[in-house]
Amino acid sequence: MKHAETLVREVKYVPLPKAAYEGNLKHVKDNKIGTVFGGKNEIGITVEDLMKREAKMLNFARAVCCP
Repeated sequence: MKHAETLVREVKYVPLPKAAYEGNLKHVKDNKIGTVFGGKNEIGITVEDLMKREAKMLNFARAVCCP
């Protein structure tokens, strides 16, 4: 995550806001797991709005990762 923005630009992808990389790195360091998507696709939501959500474990994720 520390070099994500540079690597993303190198492969010609669109980088996320810097705060997104920082927030994701904090989640990894804090051993947080889960998703902020709630198991469905959403159109029109911003990265900033996603970052405000608390990650939750979905039933299928629990079965695969944390029985």
